[in-house]
Amino acid sequence: MSTAIQIFENPADKAPSDAEQLGAEITELCSYIYAAEYRLLTLIRTFDEKEYWAQQGLCSCAHWLNFKCGISMGAAREKVRVAHALAVLPKISEGFANGKLSYSKVRAITRIADETNEDYLLMIAEQGALIVKALEMAMDANFADVPAGTSRRIACDSSIVTIKEDKNGEPLSIARRSRTIPPPMRRALRVRDKGCRFPGCTNTRFVDGHHIEHWADGGETSLDNLIMLCRHHHHLVHEGGFVCEKSPTGEINFKDQRAQTLDSFPTMPGVAANDAVQQWIDREFFEANIDSETCAARWHAGERMDWHAAVGSLF
Repeated sequence: MSTAIQIFENPADKAPSDAEQLGAEITELCSYIYAAEYRLLTLIRTFDEKEYWAQQGLCSCAHWLNFKCGISMGAAREKVRVAHALAVLPKISEGFANGKLSYSKVRAITRIADETNEDYLLMIAEQGALIVKALEMAMDANFADVPAGTSRRIACDSSIVTIKEDKNGEPLSIARRSRTIPPPMRRALRVRDKGCRFPGCTNTRFVDGHHIEHWADGGETSLDNLIMLCRHHHHLVHEGGFVCEKSPTGEINFKDQRAQTLDSFPTMPGVAANDAVQQWIDREFFEANIDSETCAARWHAGERMDWHAAVGSLF
């Protein structure tokens, strides 16, 4: 029996479960890792600005990172690039230093970030779904001026779905005739939801339309009362003790078996300051014997990997 089914059969009380406590420890650890990564990049930037790598006869800071820390050349160059980019991005740096942004997000947004768009890109990094809407708007702009003759040719042997949208581009209504979701309404539902709306789910295939207020309880088959769920989460809502509700303000909320509302967006615990990172490292790894040589490469200078020997030992 799967773990998920076991959880359904043994709902916990209101106290934090082992899963929640472990999950909180993981997210806290991630936040400290992100903050420590920021500290690492600030050190790399200073090291590169002072060209300390040249004292060892190396060609660049990336070469030094490759040699001393065992980081691949591509990844080393990226760390140096991001380190310098953060020097002129104080708000993104603050989010990174506080453990709220991961290195992967910072690495992506620093490719195009500057003082004119830092706020916007920071917002995207914190609520990544906005970038999808931005791409859609760009596509709409590219295809807005289709000639009338072209439109007639495309529609000659096609079905046409008229979708009424509000000012934010949200589909409002198509038809409301039966319990079964008609194909035009299902297409509009896909346009709006893109995939499963359960918090944390990224499924875009094998998804179903779900009545928020069940049909048996008087719910309508309308876009206002429909939401897309993947098969797994559709099962949870109907038979697994989870609940999907719509607030008076129109927000979709999901609750677990203990009737606790699930977060719609992941939240990361912040980190106070760099000294807190050092205190955490000292506390967690005091007995781990980690020092400046722990991650250093163990091969000789200039020595290349013997790939034949490395791959051969796997078999």
